[in-house]
Amino acid sequence: STHRGTLFPYTTLFRSVSQSRYFPVCGSDIIIFSDKYIEWKHNQQIQVAWQRWYRKAIQASVKQLTGAEKWILNHPTRVFVDRQCTQRLPVDIPVSSTRNIHAIAVAGGACNFLKKHFRDSSGSLFIAPFI
Repeated sequence: STHRGTLFPYTTLFRSVSQSRYFPVCGSDIIIFSDKYIEWKHNQQIQVAWQRWYRKAIQASVKQLTGAEKWILNHPTRVFVDRQCTQRLPVDIPVSSTRNIHAIAVAGGACNFLKKHFRDSSGSLFIAPFI
């Protein structure tokens, strides 16, 4: 049964092909996280290091998130909480007419470089969602 207004977070959900790391469901909202840590290569030129880090951290996360979203849209009853794919997610995935899927990529490993390069104490980099 559907549990409206209640947050159901699961740290790892499975499907027959791969997994998603964190997957909260709250009412009609589903949040999919991709969390990657890719070490910044300090011994490379900035342009080369950036391109490689971006490809491994950001582009790989976007690919993972897109795949997870497609899976949810096409196979909402085939999301499991165990590696053997025998225990279904105990909440209903909201129907497509009311469902809102939010994809969040968290990419670490470049903090020290970002702090130094941008002279910013946070070490964070926010990339616009339209990229």
